[in-house]
Amino acid sequence: KMAVTYTEAMAHQYPRIKLRLGGHSKGGNLAVWAGVFCPAAVQRRIAAVWSNDGPGFHEDILSLPRHIRLAERIHTIVPKSSVVGMLLEHEEDYTVVDSSQQGLMQHDGFSWEVLGNHFVRLHSVTRQAQLTDQELRGWVQGLTVEQREKFVDSAFRVLEASGAQTLTDLKADSFKAVRPMVRALKDLDKETREALLKFMSILFMSNLRMTLEGIQEETEKSLLRNGKKAERSAGKKG
Repeated sequence: KMAVTYTEAMAHQYPRIKLRLGGHSKGGNLAVWAGVFCPAAVQRRIAAVWSNDGPGFHEDILSLPRHIRLAERIHTIVPKSSVVGMLLEHEEDYTVVDSSQQGLMQHDGFSWEVLGNHFVRLHSVTRQAQLTDQELRGWVQGLTVEQREKFVDSAFRVLEASGAQTLTDLKADSFKAVRPMVRALKDLDKETREALLKFMSILFMSNLRMTLEGIQEETEKSLLRNGKKAERSAGKKG
């Protein structure tokens, strides 16, 4: 609601220009939501909406006429080992970009590789990212809407128990955060706790597989570069 209100306010403040909405992660999801649910007069002025590795929506949202009107102007960008940006349903094709990080750390938009004035694009996400998407999608679809809501609330309750305000804080004080998070986890009912542990195990194993896949890819690239250098060197000597 705040994203829609903000978009309407900006449209009112600048009544004669085209609007471009965008955000990263949940911000990307909110940018799309604001574009879909803002008044029709505002929506007509939207030139483009960018969702940078932002999760999608429930499929019911995608079938709304107001969403269909905007769909061609929505652009999703995800890194090659995307997890967050592949969650739930997306209405549009996505652009895949290369990243200097491995696994889940590719969610950091500052790791996305740039050449000149554009991202370094790839044809598709990695095989492990596709497998992770299938696994998470299957897990999510196995939950009712009520269970999803309860799960998300519980997940945030556990995260809030750490005292961290951001993921950076959580990473910096990970050892201090573990004990209160474990206590909060124990306070959950058995069904929710098991769902949360299942989700965490999927993310952990996915991150491990994607990281190993990335290391293998970088090793192969390095060997290829070294091989080409050796060929050029041999050609000069010849």
